[in-house]
Amino acid sequence: MKLDEVVKIITDAIRKKLVVEVTYIRGADGVRTCRMMEPFDVAIGRRHKTGRKMFWGWCQYHNRLESKTPANIISIAITDETFDPEIREKTFSSEPEYTIPRNWKT
Repeated sequence: MKLDEVVKIITDAIRKKLVVEVTYIRGADGVRTCRMMEPFDVAIGRRHKTGRKMFWGWCQYHNRLESKTPANIISIAITDETFDPEIREKTFSSEPEYTIPRNWKT
């Protein structure tokens, strides 16, 4: 998917605190994969040296924060399932600095 398409869908899901279903091609082996993810941002990772914007979300299958390369994403569908971002943020090693604005305190 194009980066602007990813940002648009993820921004909507973040603001509504809705889980997304992401279908993508795994970079390691080229396998088409689908995961339910709690969206957190589209940003350059602080620890990643590529300088590319990535989609960041909590993978419900692996139970961890993961990044996906927008070019490898086939589709993103917003579901009706809500999530509580505070549960995941408690596990982060540092305070998040989001690029996509949100008001999760309300």
